[in-house]
Amino acid sequence: MVSRLDEIGKATRNCSSYQISKLYLKWQLTDVWHDPVIVEQNCKDCRGRLLWKSFKKYILIASYLALGLETRAVEWSEDPVEFAMNLRAGDHSILIYHDSYDARTIEAAFLLTGLLRGEHAIYLTAFEDPAWTSKSLEEAGVRDIERYHDQGLLKILKIKSPADETEEFTHAFGELYKKVLAGVKPPYRLVGRLYNLVFEKQVERNIKVETTTQNMSKVIGGSIMCSYDMSKISDQMQLPWFPPAVKAHHALISAPGGNRGVGFFMR
Repeated sequence: MVSRLDEIGKATRNCSSYQISKLYLKWQLTDVWHDPVIVEQNCKDCRGRLLWKSFKKYILIASYLALGLETRAVEWSEDPVEFAMNLRAGDHSILIYHDSYDARTIEAAFLLTGLLRGEHAIYLTAFEDPAWTSKSLEEAGVRDIERYHDQGLLKILKIKSPADETEEFTHAFGELYKKVLAGVKPPYRLVGRLYNLVFEKQVERNIKVETTTQNMSKVIGGSIMCSYDMSKISDQMQLPWFPPAVKAHHALISAPGGNRGVGFFMR
């Protein structure tokens, strides 16, 4: 087993991280890639090298795609803003970023698309002042933001991070959604910047929230975007967090910086 992992790691070295390739196989995210020659060929076919060149800091994404996700990716777009605008009710997406400005631009476009249709938009933050978030969204493209506030279409709420919640999970989760969706009619669009993941318990709680949201996503009537600043997730937690977090969403969007990025569904 070790020798096969070494061989596949070498085959994917040009388009992903050698060590992470080995880890992903140990996590058994795919049962297809046993032949290193096939892996190398599919890395070329699935833009693994292009992703590695473009993302640089995104070795996790490059590795995940290089080791098989592309075979299940649909509706691929190299314009993350346009991809976010076209998300539909029931879609549960994960936005991972290093560039906060690019991420905010994506979030703003996502929310504005709904607001222009007369739909509700909710922005949840655990660490920012809502007034600052409102100003930031306006600078990122949500013009006349006060009008949407006055019309009751846009809500920006500061809440406690679910990862730091100590109450029993089912009760806390139900109360959170009851508070957030009070007065909101579907379809709606919701963005959450809620997590700094440093400890294992926080990661466990986060994955539980994301998995529960994923299971409910088709019945709660909205499109939900979960934003993650990779610099706020400790190095020790990124590897155990990334695979289950991605698998708990329908779509992945990245904002590595420099107005680059990608979006696609995982079906």
